[in-house]
Amino acid sequence: MPGFEAAASLARAQPCAGRATRSCRRVRLGGIEGRFDDLAGRGFLIITRNNDPAAALPPDDLDYWRSLGGSLVRINDAHMPASGDALVDIEGRYGRLTDEYGCDVIVKRPDYYIYGACPALADLPGLIADLRDQLTSGTR
Repeated sequence: MPGFEAAASLARAQPCAGRATRSCRRVRLGGIEGRFDDLAGRGFLIITRNNDPAAALPPDDLDYWRSLGGSLVRINDAHMPASGDALVDIEGRYGRLTDEYGCDVIVKRPDYYIYGACPALADLPGLIADLRDQLTSGTR
């Protein structure tokens, strides 16, 4: 990906930015249980807890995210009702991770490190704007 090595290192003022994601967690999608990476995919990911990430992004941001090959992943806590497109956090580890970082949204880079996080879904467009800015300008 052009500019990736030099850009998109870390979101500004993000305490969890640059930390490795814990990708080997067990999740369930429909009737299939497996590792997060096997069911959610790899690459750029927007991971949200109990919310639809597409609902927070304006069409331009969503198009940009998809142009990066980015995917949207909703993780529901195990006590939430089953939803066809949401992964279920059967071990509760993603819930604990988002609690630890004080966020409901994590943006993961393709190298399995956290780009940044948002306390609320409404903050996601700002984080995506920061990522776009860094990738476009090549700044860290």
